[in-house]
Amino acid sequence: MNIFKVLVKFIIISLYYFFIVGPSFSEATSADIQPACNQITIRKMLQESLGIIGSSPALITTLNRAVRAAESTVRVLITGKSGSGKEHIAQLIHHASNRKDKPFIILNASSLAEEQLEVELFGAERGSYTGSRQTRSGKFELANGGTLFLDEIGSISANMQVKLLRILENKPYYRVGGETELVADVRIVTATNENLQQKVVEGTFREDLYYRLAEMPIRVPSLSERGADITALVAYFFYKYISQYQKNLSLNYEARQILESYSWPGQIRQLKSVIHTLVITAEGNSITSSAVIEEIQMSDSTFSMTPQASLNEPISIPPQITTRQEQERETILQALRSTRWNKKEAAKLLGIGRSTLYRKLRSLNIEF
Repeated sequence: MNIFKVLVKFIIISLYYFFIVGPSFSEATSADIQPACNQITIRKMLQESLGIIGSSPALITTLNRAVRAAESTVRVLITGKSGSGKEHIAQLIHHASNRKDKPFIILNASSLAEEQLEVELFGAERGSYTGSRQTRSGKFELANGGTLFLDEIGSISANMQVKLLRILENKPYYRVGGETELVADVRIVTATNENLQQKVVEGTFREDLYYRLAEMPIRVPSLSERGADITALVAYFFYKYISQYQKNLSLNYEARQILESYSWPGQIRQLKSVIHTLVITAEGNSITSSAVIEEIQMSDSTFSMTPQASLNEPISIPPQITTRQEQERETILQALRSTRWNKKEAAKLLGIGRSTLYRKLRSLNIEF
């Protein structure tokens, strides 16, 4: 849904409450409705622009909490499994805040030794270390006025924890080898896939630093908690890569079912990687269940599954309204959204013919 559609929907809702429900209701509750509508509109626009795919209750709860955090100056600690999309949440917080026109800088703390991390964060004066031929600005300087996203914050040393705590207390800092005082005007958003509270108990992470960083914790749900979002993600990444490589490919029914039912322990990162590789290595015009099983096993040695007999089982829609029908309707809608309502591409994505797609659109009362 683009920004124009979101705004049109917002206007329609506003007109409904004013003319149908009545002015008294509008006047009595406008103070409550407007902030909520604004947050929903902001969340939907940013979700679209940042490519955050899904509409499950678990994901929407997280996104709404992120938007509320963005409207304040509270420090946010984002938790969740590796590959679950913590960086996207940090980006949403930045772009929904009053710092959105300033830099958004990312640093993964786990990928650097202590000395390197200190230089990356605080910068260094010329000649302060071997090979240093000029003054180097650190991430705090580069992010001035904006947001600094520190990923894997649980991996930093005790010494770096003390230095980071000084920054959070609005105390000046120095470049490595420098004497000039610097002050950071930066919003710090952190993330981890570890249990920092447990590390506090164990004595490996400072308690005072933890509570400074986690003024508002936000947990990113795993894919196993997001239900039908997996269907949307499969559709999104599949269409993205067949478009990128200009391939005429479809997913047969069983291949799609395996992708949608697999638990994805590596989260979105694993799902994206598997679909990317499937598109690159595909032979012929269809990705089969055998290819999907083989590719998942390459990234997860514990995965074991045998392809079923039929590779072209039709998608059956029972005549009465059931959970299966609702799921099928959502699958088709996600395919249409992912292809910007291009029915030829949506049919290809679903592994069915266009005539079959039109029949299902009519039977499921989907306007087209």
